[in-house]
Amino acid sequence: MNRLNLLFGVHFGNPKGDLERHYRRAYLPFFKTMESHPRFKFSFYMSGLLCAWLKQNHPELLQMVRQMVARRQAEVFCGAYSNAILPLIPDHDKIAQIKKHRDYMNNIFGADCRGIYLTNHVWDPHLPKILSRLEIDYALVPDRDFQDPHGYYVTEEEGQVTNLFPVSSALDYYIPCRKPEELSGYLEKVLSEGANSIVFWGRGESFGVDKGSDVWIYDQGYLDNLLSLIEENASWINLSTFSEHFEENVPRGKIYLPPTAGLNEYKLHNLHKKMLHVSSRMEALSKSSHPLIEEARESLFRGQALHDLSSVDERSEIYGQLIVAETALSRLNHGAGGYTELLVTDFDKDGHEEVLMGNDQLNLYFSPVNGGSVFEIDFKPKQANLCQHPSLKDHFFSPSLTGHDLKSYSFSECGDFIGGAYSFMLHRKKEEVGVTLSRTSAGLKLSKKVWLFSGQSIFHIQYEITNLEEKEKILWFGPEFVFTLNGGLFYNISGRKIKSDSSGILYKVSEVELVDDRKGFGISLSFEREGMLNHFPIEKLVKDEEGYRREHEGTKLIPIWYVKLGANQSWSTQITARIEV
Repeated sequence: MNRLNLLFGVHFGNPKGDLERHYRRAYLPFFKTMESHPRFKFSFYMSGLLCAWLKQNHPELLQMVRQMVARRQAEVFCGAYSNAILPLIPDHDKIAQIKKHRDYMNNIFGADCRGIYLTNHVWDPHLPKILSRLEIDYALVPDRDFQDPHGYYVTEEEGQVTNLFPVSSALDYYIPCRKPEELSGYLEKVLSEGANSIVFWGRGESFGVDKGSDVWIYDQGYLDNLLSLIEENASWINLSTFSEHFEENVPRGKIYLPPTAGLNEYKLHNLHKKMLHVSSRMEALSKSSHPLIEEARESLFRGQALHDLSSVDERSEIYGQLIVAETALSRLNHGAGGYTELLVTDFDKDGHEEVLMGNDQLNLYFSPVNGGSVFEIDFKPKQANLCQHPSLKDHFFSPSLTGHDLKSYSFSECGDFIGGAYSFMLHRKKEEVGVTLSRTSAGLKLSKKVWLFSGQSIFHIQYEITNLEEKEKILWFGPEFVFTLNGGLFYNISGRKIKSDSSGILYKVSEVELVDDRKGFGISLSFEREGMLNHFPIEKLVKDEEGYRREHEGTKLIPIWYVKLGANQSWSTQITARIEV
């Protein structure tokens, strides 16, 4: 009788949320259930970050799994140490992440990993060169591009070969959602159609971490029943590890797969370019044996997990890791004291130059071509990114502007300062760096100089607006600040506390402070001239297991001044921003 080889595997990603709860309701019961079925062979990937947490908090679980590996019940897959998507990171980091994870798996489980789990099954045609160089025999990929998605196939780049196992998308429908008997019926159908193998590779989180799944899988006995049913049908279902199947079978053919669809969407985010920037700095110092290099590399690896970043908190966590790495590298260059940095580079790889300015306390990244805006502000002492939306864009409103226009964000602009390209000029002194950004439009010239000093978490903005025409101009001027904080937030305005999720217009404002009492710091803006302040939250509608809800994305502040300029007359004001613990 023909038999169907079932290759069963799961992956456990980076630890998130209530880890002790996940341990009790997912990690421990999953592996204990597998241990109670010693004939059931399976494979798994466990991220280095999760493994490190378990080593510190529950080493007994790792010892139990090590015994299953030793008796060849379980096969360990390597991957990126931090569960990073490999095609998104530089080749030198691909190699370093895989080596670190493979060595760690060998140390923890005594396993010599032959296969690799690609995070989210994201494939790129250039990976065979990396995998072949590291002597990795096979990888897992989705089955959608295979005409016959069974067995394994050879692929190569420039003669560098690796092998690919297609993962069955159909089995995701059955495991762990349907009754085991329904899975058995489907496997019989697959065998009757002539297949000799099929691969299941699921999310470890679906076995207890996902809300409510622990009740079905463990309390109601789903996983135990599934394993028992498969074992009872050993006459036609053969349980095999990937290494066994690889050794006992020949490839079904050769295949060349396209890049995973949607891969470029990850690369559009500034967070990805921040990671590349830090990685480049790391590579330039990679030959150093200084302890700060290892500290920076660990944080960089953690900051390369650029997926599942739908919320501000998740993005902020990754930014925080990259800020830690960047700060360590700067300390290596400048020592422990104060310093300033100023760099012009094509940061986001769009063909235009950006200006990166910073000191030992802050980073300010400017995009001259995008309205002379600031697209990143980092507060290094708290490893906090404060800006994930373009900030410091300059509005010129018509003199007929009303409060309703501001509240509804429906107004016309004078000139094209919001999206136009600004020229820029750099300033360097011994302990001071700055940039002046300028643009002329609609008979107006605007210049804004932004500067900071070594050792201070303060930056200054000096605005000057000049009427270039021979007739009087009357308008309202307002620079736009967008801060991305997501803690317990409130405004402090002249001693009054206002919830940050409120919106409105305040008058005669000379200072405003946005306080994050969860993270323990605040951002204050002091205005040389009193003016109006338009404030409102940035929110998006998200759907989770409990339905739709509003999620806070940031806070927008627009100080506004009435400006009346005679022919060739200028107007100026200064804003001082302080970030303080």
